[in-house]
Parts: sequence; C-alpha cells; structure tokens
Amino acid sequence: MSRNEATVTTALPQTSAILASLGQAAFVWDIATDAINWSDHVGAVFADIPPALLSSGADFAKLIEPRRSIRSEALSQLPPVHGSDGAPYRIEYGVRTSTSAPVIWIEESGCWFAGADGKPARAQGIVRINNERHARDEQLLKLARHDPLTGELNRTHLIASLAEAIEETTRFRTSSAFMLIGI
Repeated sequence: MSRNEATVTTALPQTSAILASLGQAAFVWDIATDAINWSDHVGAVFADIPPALLSSGADFAKLIEPRRSIRSEALSQLPPVHGSDGAPYRIEYGVRTSTSAPVIWIEESGCWFAGADGKPARAQGIVRINNERHARDEQLLKLARHDPLTGELNRTHLIASLAEAIEETTRFRTSSAFMLIGI
C-alpha cells in the first residue's frame, strides 16, 4: 500500500472519542419503538441533560425549542427513499431542561430510512453544538434589519412594520397612531 492510500475499517473503536473531541455525538433512532441509542460520549454535547431524557424521541422532543416537532417534521417533509442510502436531512434547534437553563443550539445532520410502508422507520445521524454559528446568524439578521448607528429598524424593515401595523388596524377595525420626528 502506498502512503497516499487510506486504510478503511468498518468500525473504529475510537470513533466515539473523536466525535466527543469535536463536540459531536452519533445516534440511531428507531422510530417504531421511539428508542434513541447514542454514542458513548453523548454527555459532551448534552452535558446538563440527564441521560433518561435522551432515551426516547418523545422525551427528547420535550427539551426542543422553539418547535418540539421539528425532528418529526424533517422526516415527514422529505420524499421517502427505499434502499441503503436513506434520505438526508439537516435541522437546527435549541435544547434546554428548564426555562431558567440556557438554550444549547444543536445542529443535527442525518438520514432516515423508510420502512415497508414508505414512512420513516429509522433515523441516524450526528448532533453537534452550534451556539457560535447560531449567535453569528442572529447577529447578521439583526444587522440586516437594523441600522448599525442608531440600532433602530432600517428603512426597508420600518416600512414593512408600518405596513403590517396598518393592515392589522384595518383588519381588526382598531385605532392606531404614528408619530414621525425629524431631526
């Protein structure tokens, strides 16, 4: 074997440790039984979450924000694929055990496999902590909508907000007032 050829093995014993060092964990979700099996170092991603809350799709969904059904929706929106390749998906969601706990933003990448009926039967993938990217995306969204000097809505979004307020006022037959101040 030349030094440019890679040795491929079916399962590396240190795979779980590699994922943990990258802040990732692998999972297999048997949708029929709702059981989720995680790689050994799932605590590297979900440090403050008790393992019992990670053992089933229903329990895990209770931790997800803003929409608890995002994982199930991701599987149902894709066309069913039969065969060994599965249907890929990628989603982002927040996880926390209580309202006082900070939200941990997670990116989940995986694929699902259809059963005999064409519906999702099993999903497998990797989850990783995505806090920095989520914060950056939120900051970019804020900068796109707000003037960096004043912090107020920029002209485009101010017009859209005013149009929405006028539409709601008309629709619900309520009163509203707007004050414009020029400097």
